[in-house]
Amino acid sequence: MKRLLILITILLVTLTAFAVPVAAAAPEGDDPPDNRHELAVRAPRVIGIGENAEITVVDRDTGRPVNRAGVWAVAFRQGGNEPLPIADVASAQEDGISLGWTDHDGKVIHVFEKGGASLLIAFKDGHLPGFAWTYVQSAKQLYIRTPQSAAVGEPVTMGIFERNTGTPVAGAGVWALLADEPTIAPSSRDTVAINTETDDLADTAMKRGIFLGRTNNEGRVTHTFEKAGGYYLVAVKDGYAPGYGKIRIVPTTRQLYIRAPQSAIIGEPVTMGVFEWNTGTPVAGAGVWALLTDGFTVAPDREDLADIAMKRGIFLGRTDEKGLVTHKFEKAGGYYLLAIKDGYAPGFGKITIRPSITPKPIPVPQSSVLEPVTSRPQPLVETVKRMVTRWLPAPDSRPNP
Repeated sequence: MKRLLILITILLVTLTAFAVPVAAAAPEGDDPPDNRHELAVRAPRVIGIGENAEITVVDRDTGRPVNRAGVWAVAFRQGGNEPLPIADVASAQEDGISLGWTDHDGKVIHVFEKGGASLLIAFKDGHLPGFAWTYVQSAKQLYIRTPQSAAVGEPVTMGIFERNTGTPVAGAGVWALLADEPTIAPSSRDTVAINTETDDLADTAMKRGIFLGRTNNEGRVTHTFEKAGGYYLVAVKDGYAPGYGKIRIVPTTRQLYIRAPQSAIIGEPVTMGVFEWNTGTPVAGAGVWALLTDGFTVAPDREDLADIAMKRGIFLGRTDEKGLVTHKFEKAGGYYLLAIKDGYAPGFGKITIRPSITPKPIPVPQSSVLEPVTSRPQPLVETVKRMVTRWLPAPDSRPNP
């Protein structure tokens, strides 16, 4: 046993003797190794604007929470997402946003108000800094689902939904801003690339645009555009990032047509119907005019006819819920018919009103006047007997044997 202890002692002395020269032989000018512990930052890869973001700072080697560590966020810098050099730490503290100091659990809570990529940096005396990248985006992003195009005067229903879940968003305000370029590309579910800054667009639309209304419980709002052109659409609600879209409003494609009899007699009620050309649906509230064709050697253009009929023609009335209107014409002749309603192309027709014809009595010659019958008509049996007697041979007058 004594021998074993002596051997161990000799070995330790030998190792110590060799270790001293090695340390002394280290090259002059090299920095001594940094024995400080390195910090590590733990944070969500994606943080929502307006949400409480929890950031934790720990010792990288031990994993233990680090108390009283300062945490900063620095906006994305061109050149990738590698940690900043230690030399840039001081400038990072100047350029970044202080998120606060960690508590006993190594945690700090911060609410981000601006989106984008950020580098999180944790500092504490006696420790090497810790780094982590995160991306700050809206916790809830609106998007607009709308037709690519619609006609002037046609009701357009738009839907506002939460982008990530597709849930309808009630109470969102929707604005439309007429674009400079009337032929704009349709919107998609993805973020719409708009030449102007979206924040500026939302602000401009709310100030100068058309307020279309607020969405119902199904996230829908309906509006009828009165002017053709391209429109930017903006949906806004507190707690959500705005949603953007585009729609193109084209000149009306709905066409009225008039169903009327070819002719009628003056003074008689004439019922005419006004319908939508493509669907045959009755159109209520359409104004109907009639214009005498006298004085027109050539039929006027439809646009001119509409203008002339409304100025010089006879207003027959407005159609009821069944699209019908009834009128009694007081003058015979040919008439152009015109039907007009906002949101529709005018409808045209023709009708001829004939004069009423009173039947005249037919004169009867004096000689053809029948004299009254004074003789009594003979019975039918006697007439038949005379006919039989005339055609049958006379009976044999010889006596029977």
